[in-house]
Amino acid sequence: MTNLYIQPEFSSYDYERDVHSHHPHCRWKLCIYKNGWTQQYWHKCVPSWQSCPTMTDNELVYQVLIP
Repeated sequence: MTNLYIQPEFSSYDYERDVHSHHPHCRWKLCIYKNGWTQQYWHKCVPSWQSCPTMTDNELVYQVLIP
């Protein structure tokens, strides 16, 4: 068994963790909408650093960060 994941020069994991330091455990944001015409709920996923987009005839009712 090789120590492939413990090599000091293999630092891409640390780099990725730094990039997401403002939401260290969250990669996605779940946006839940309610359609004004049909009264049905639906959802959309966006990257955690983005805001939920505004949709015509759809009301943003809930947003949550997904680990």
